Amino acid sequence: MIEIPPPREAENMFDALSKALQFCADLLTVILGVAALVGLICHRKKISLLFSVITNNFLSERLRRIRDTLSKLESSNFENKEERKEIRALFGQVCGQVKPLVNDSNGLTEIYAEIEQIVRKEVALSETVKRKVVSELNGRLDGISLDQTTKILD
Repeated sequence: MIEIPPPREAENMFDALSKALQFCADLLTVILGVAALVGLICHRKKISLLFSVITNNFLSERLRRIRDTLSKLESSNFENKEERKEIRALFGQVCGQVKPLVNDSNGLTEIYAEIEQIVRKEVALSETVKRKVVSELNGRLDGISLDQTTKILD
């Protein structure tokens, strides 16, 4: 016949089992934490490279969007009066897209100021000015892309 332990003994047994399981869980957490730290220390260059690639991908996507807008600007003709509103709107879009990338080291400051003047209508816009700004911005974006790629390869 099976004996059922009194309720107090069952509680003590359950508490002991619970403490043993908690200890095993804590021990496993410590082991996994140490393994993660060892992995981070041993593979820090690979992890750094991974973050550089992710950053480069993010920047490349931004540059692609700007280039798409510049492509629309290139295909528009300022001499055509129906397209002038669209061209000004596209310059406003480019201005907003370029602003987060502007800093002293990448050379976008001057061209951003020029685009901002066009958007605020402080500069007379013509087909020549439009082409100049688009070409300069394309050149700067190529330089930024090359710099970013060079950083990853180093």
